[in-house]
Amino acid sequence: MKKGAIVVFALLLFLISGIFAECIDSDGGRVYEIRGNVEGNTNSLFWENNIIKTDYCEVGLFGKQRYLIEFYCDKDNVKSEEVFCNLGCLDGSCILEQSEESLYSLSNNPLTLFLQFIGIIPQDSIPPFLCVPNCLNKKCGPDGCGGSCGSCDIGLTCSGGICASPNPCVPNCLNKKCGSNGCGGSCGGCSIGLNCIDGTCKPVDKCVPDCWNKKCGPDGCGGNCGFCSSTQTCTGGSCVDKPVCTPNCLNKKCGPDGCGGSCGSCSIGLTCSGGNCVSPNPCVPNCLNKKCGSNGCGGSCGGCSIGLNCIDGTCKPVDKCVPDCWNKKCGPDGCGGNCGFCSSTQTCTGGSCVDKPVCTPNCLNKKCGPDGCGGSCGSCNQGSTCLNGACLKNINFCPWYLKIFKICK
Repeated sequence: MKKGAIVVFALLLFLISGIFAECIDSDGGRVYEIRGNVEGNTNSLFWENNIIKTDYCEVGLFGKQRYLIEFYCDKDNVKSEEVFCNLGCLDGSCILEQSEESLYSLSNNPLTLFLQFIGIIPQDSIPPFLCVPNCLNKKCGPDGCGGSCGSCDIGLTCSGGICASPNPCVPNCLNKKCGSNGCGGSCGGCSIGLNCIDGTCKPVDKCVPDCWNKKCGPDGCGGNCGFCSSTQTCTGGSCVDKPVCTPNCLNKKCGPDGCGGSCGSCSIGLTCSGGNCVSPNPCVPNCLNKKCGSNGCGGSCGGCSIGLNCIDGTCKPVDKCVPDCWNKKCGPDGCGGNCGFCSSTQTCTGGSCVDKPVCTPNCLNKKCGPDGCGGSCGSCNQGSTCLNGACLKNINFCPWYLKIFKICK
């Protein structure tokens, strides 16, 4: 009887172990910025087994989704935890970075304006629980609240929050079974009696590889005596360091630095020429081989005496030519001369001086940011961020009555 009970108990344990399946988490664990699915069991045999749970956001006060319910595996069981998201929760994951448009909407939403009105937070500021700078695992680039996590040294560019070389070496072994990968490594080697020719192992008759006193380069039979690192090049069978590129931005405010980087960029309306930001079409007066007439920029290269007219930049006598400047303030007079010249800000049209289109800076209701003509309306003090022409102060406190409702911590 006892032996039969033991058999039944063992069979029951076997069936129970088959019910509990291995727990699988699609996002690899407690990863709050990725929405994941978890498939596994609960701790109870008689409740939920082989269940599937998906991460989701929990709506808090004012309809703001601030908390994430994150499911994860604890051995073979499904468990969950409540996670506070600084920038809010969206579609089952914590928001990591806040856009400028979203930041602007936060600075003008009813809750922010109400807290400013009753004096809880200063004017032109954003509550810290609405926007918190995020520089986690980032050494450069935006912090999500209008600020920066840092900048890169000259010659490096910011990519995904990390400073990296602009032109990293990418190994290439496409359609190659042997030989160099182009970055100091190898795509593979050949067996005895075969040599690498154009990335393929081929038999070569009566060929003896020659690598005497050579550390790199071809061996004379289609193979290689060795490979150099990505910072070296093979010269005469030896690995020699490549010339190090030193960025050069001396007396330059814009344009390339000579190493794949940049010395800076120009404001709107200006172009980079010779390392300096200039107007796209500056006027240069030209009086070369000219003694009279226009200099091309609204000025004059000189005039002619009475009885002489300016023809192609030279004063020449013209018979029976009567200058015609009736109702004309500029332009040719019909005899090689001019009826007048316009200023550098004007152009001659139909004998009249007409103003050229002028860019008018616009700083109306703006304390900072661009003026629309390549200039600036001002800058903000340290601790403030420029947003749509206004300087917004960054504050770092959470009122006690907002902590109660878990709006911030």
